Amino acid sequence: MYRDRSVAEIRDISVTRRIEGEWQPGRTIADDAWEIPGCPVNGPSIVADGSFVAVAWFTAAGGNPIVKLALSQDNGQTFSAPLEVAAGKVLGRAGLSYLGDGDVAVSWLQPTDEGTNQVRVRRYAADGTPGPVRLVADNAGSFSVPQIGTSGDDLVFVWTETADFVNSVHSARVPAAAL
Repeated sequence: MYRDRSVAEIRDISVTRRIEGEWQPGRTIADDAWEIPGCPVNGPSIVADGSFVAVAWFTAAGGNPIVKLALSQDNGQTFSAPLEVAAGKVLGRAGLSYLGDGDVAVSWLQPTDEGTNQVRVRRYAADGTPGPVRLVADNAGSFSVPQIGTSGDDLVFVWTETADFVNSVHSARVPAAAL
């Protein structure tokens, strides 16, 4: 899984698979057509379990910031149409964690009107049904790339905050059942 780059500076998310010891050519899983002549910072996040694969990513194609999610039930051979996780005023920094039974948690960074950034999370069922958006933290740094993982029945989040030019690391545990 990677953010591909065309000669026209189009940055779509692509996937490649290793079959019988051979890497297959990469193919786009969603034609976002995000044209950006530089490094977009935001890369994709991927989780897999058995034949289940989920990919979350940020795009700002057409000047519209969106965090998206695509699901596969066949080892990444095919993916669902992209689901819109969050749109509008989002910075991206998409994270992804597998919760079991095809459910995933998608996290992202979202700026507020007060000039801070929130770490948010949303659960998706294996069929693509979304849960409510939940707030994890409301003062993440603008350069923070929050990380998400699981520990037992909890999600664990880690992010940075900046105050008076000092960076600090913060964390939170959220019961997966609360999503």
